[in-house]
Amino acid sequence: MVSDIFFHIFLKNENCIIPIPFQVSDHNSRGSVKYNLTLRKTESYLKDIGAIAFRSNYKDLGFSPLEFYSQIILSIKQKKLSEVPIFILDGFDMYDPYRGNKLISCEEYFKIEFKSFDKEPAEHGLFFEILGEDEEVKTDQLEKILKQSNDYNKRKHTIHKTVEQYIKSSFNRSKLTSSHDRSNRWAPLLILKYLNHLNKNDPELGKEINRLEDDVSEDLYFKKKLYELSRLSSQVVETSLVMKLKSKQRDCLQLIKGKEVRILIVEDELSAGWRTAYEYLLPNDTCTLIFAESSKEALEKFGKHQNNIELIILDIRLGGKSEGEFDGSDVSGLSGVKLARKFRESNKTIPILAATASNKSWTLESLLNKGINNYWVKISPDGLVDQGDSFESMISFYEKMTKTIKWSLEIKPLINDFFSICDVFKDNSLVSQSAVKKSKSFHVLMHQTFDGFNKDILNGLQINIGYITFYSLINDLISYFSVPKKINENETEFWVKDKEFILFTINESDSDNKYSYSPELREKCRSHIKSASNLNDTYVFRGILSQMKPTLKKDFDNLRKIRNKSPLTHGKIFDECLDATLDDLKKLSSFYKDLLDINSDP
Repeated sequence: MVSDIFFHIFLKNENCIIPIPFQVSDHNSRGSVKYNLTLRKTESYLKDIGAIAFRSNYKDLGFSPLEFYSQIILSIKQKKLSEVPIFILDGFDMYDPYRGNKLISCEEYFKIEFKSFDKEPAEHGLFFEILGEDEEVKTDQLEKILKQSNDYNKRKHTIHKTVEQYIKSSFNRSKLTSSHDRSNRWAPLLILKYLNHLNKNDPELGKEINRLEDDVSEDLYFKKKLYELSRLSSQVVETSLVMKLKSKQRDCLQLIKGKEVRILIVEDELSAGWRTAYEYLLPNDTCTLIFAESSKEALEKFGKHQNNIELIILDIRLGGKSEGEFDGSDVSGLSGVKLARKFRESNKTIPILAATASNKSWTLESLLNKGINNYWVKISPDGLVDQGDSFESMISFYEKMTKTIKWSLEIKPLINDFFSICDVFKDNSLVSQSAVKKSKSFHVLMHQTFDGFNKDILNGLQINIGYITFYSLINDLISYFSVPKKINENETEFWVKDKEFILFTINESDSDNKYSYSPELREKCRSHIKSASNLNDTYVFRGILSQMKPTLKKDFDNLRKIRNKSPLTHGKIFDECLDATLDDLKKLSSFYKDLLDINSDP
């Protein structure tokens, strides 16, 4: 809202004074001045401004002359403001923060502020013209002030260097004490500014960038960062960075487009620009975004949509200031990590991409140890402003998104299939116990298949181990489908479940020929072996297939060949070793589901 208190600008060509009302927050109270928004009101006069004048004390607003001066010299959109003299028009006493809040004049206050630079206020482009408390700024003062303005113009270059020195060493602390909070305010603006390189003709994007710039600029720390960024922006952004960003964006969006991918985004600062940032990072013609601003809202929406959600992007600190500064040593108490555990309680395999302001290696490692599939480090304003780092952060976002979505589309269904098979065994405690252990091993093994520590991982060791682990369910299926029938004290027959078909007999009294295969089984397996000291699981499983799903026999033989040719099994002498592939895992999963009549993922 606009206040009824003004500062003044002096127009050279018009030879007049223009009052500009201060913009204040909704509650016109102490500390409510919106300095940056107030200065935006001067834009229509920029070409003609000869000087700026304001009082040192607007009592009802809790006004800070130092902050207003600083906002003026850091102006970006109003560049002319930093090139004109600034006049303070009264001598009201102020509290000196350096000397026990002793009352001193405004002029003395600024002299103390500039003392470390060994420069007088005038050398910072700042002058004092004393008026009485109730005296208004009048046109007849203009001549004297403009004369001083002319003196200022003669020394403009020297003054400019002094101001630059002051800017360089000042405004290095934000009103936001948490690095997480600073990143949350800074990152969405930078994301949109650099995505603007890919969406140059989008007026709505330009409006949102302007809104966010105005918002963060009320904090001098961020306004200085924008001031520094404006200088970098005059340089041409490296074409290689723009092309790399376009390439990674294209890879990610092509992967999800047309697959009806839904992404749950949990972020408590959506109104600070994150909603718009994610909407431009992941356009709605490629996927559906579901937003939540709190843990409660996130759990409600997850419960409603979880079977259709392919990915969760989760801010690991949803408590804002209540969580304080975080040293990165223990993530277990963070609100986002607690929320991730709740997601996992109802859905073991939902992939989670953590959004964090911390780039500490121990923090990122801790996140992965807490079941987070991947992480993305938000752009931070701390340190030097670097366009390259900002682009790399966005490139990293698309790389992590691509890996995690790929995991969700390719690997998650296999893990879910493993769990579905275990559910079939739940009434058989012995079989279920064995299968559940294998499913947990498979889940841990495949949790980060696409995490990149081995670029050839899909055709390497991990898939081979995963295949052998999954294939070992054959033994559990044999136990599940084999029903024992006691013949006498020493002998037990095993029949196919719900079928009139004997598989084998166990004779506990004959250790050399403990297992006797039934004639029916030997016929099905084309084997002349009548008995053996060890059970041949291949024979037995073929017998089961002949009764349950004879059409799957050929599929089983092909899957068995893959297992036997794996470099991790004994194979045969001189046989060529072959790596299992992701497609082989999918075929094995389909085989089990066909055999057990499992029609869909849980």
